[in-house]
Amino acid sequence: MKVPLLALSTIIVLSGCGSDGNNNEDLSDNISGGSSNEDLSDNISSNNNSLACYNPTLHEVGSFVDLSYQVSGDASFGYDVNEMVGGPVSYNGYNDVLTISEGSSTVYLKHDEDEQSVATLGEVDYDFKTTYEPNGITLNYNLNEGEKIDYSPVTVTETSEDGVMTYTLDSSFKYLGREQITIPSGTFDVCVFEHQIESIQSGATSNTLFTRYTGVGNGIMLKEITKVTSSTLSTTSMTTVLLSGSINGEALTSL
Repeated sequence: MKVPLLALSTIIVLSGCGSDGNNNEDLSDNISGGSSNEDLSDNISSNNNSLACYNPTLHEVGSFVDLSYQVSGDASFGYDVNEMVGGPVSYNGYNDVLTISEGSSTVYLKHDEDEQSVATLGEVDYDFKTTYEPNGITLNYNLNEGEKIDYSPVTVTETSEDGVMTYTLDSSFKYLGREQITIPSGTFDVCVFEHQIESIQSGATSNTLFTRYTGVGNGIMLKEITKVTSSTLSTTSMTTVLLSGSINGEALTSL
C-alpha cells in the first residue's frame, strides 16, 4: 500500500473542492470518535490546534513538491518524493477528486469541508489497483491538543494480474501538540501526530505506529518515527528525516 506524502503526511485543506457529486455519501461516516469541532474559527491561530500545519497551497491543482529523505534504524536508505497535484476528476462515484501523481502512480483524494478531513480513496500504479472502501483512509486536519479520532474500519482491495486480495484496516489519529526539532534541513516548529494503523491480512495482524512531525505553516512531513509490530515478524523501528525540500520550486525556510 503506497499512500502519498501529500495524502497522509500533511494536515491541510484541499483548495477549490466542491460537493461529493454522484456518491453523496458523507465521509463523516468513517469517523467513530473524536469531537464534533462545531465552532473552529477560534482555533485557527492557536498553538494548541493542528490548523497551524494547514497549507492550502499543497493541494492546489498544479502545485508540486520536491523532497529528499533519509531513513535510519532497522533499515537505512534514502529516497526522493516528487509529487504533483492534478484534477479535479471523477473516481469511484465521487466528483471533484484531486490526484497526486508521481511517476506511474496516481492517488485519488477527496476533501470533506464540513468534517475538515482528507480521504485517500484509492490508487493506480501500472496494472496494480488499490481501493479503500467505503469512504477512504481519512485524516482530520483540525484537532485540538490531545484530541484523538478513531476511524471506522476500511476494506482494502488490491487488484493485479495475480488476482484480488482483500483485507481490513483500523486506524486512529491523535494530535500531541507543538514542538521544535532540528534535522539536517534546519530547525522547525512542528505539529506532532500519532497515526496508528492495524491491518489483518491472511490471519496475521500488523500494527504500525507513525509519530509524525509536520512543519508549521509548510505542511510538510519533516520527520517520522515508524514502529511496526507484527504477530508473525519481529518489531521494526525506523526514523525518517527531511534532507532538503521545496514547494513549487521554493526551498523550505527554517527558523
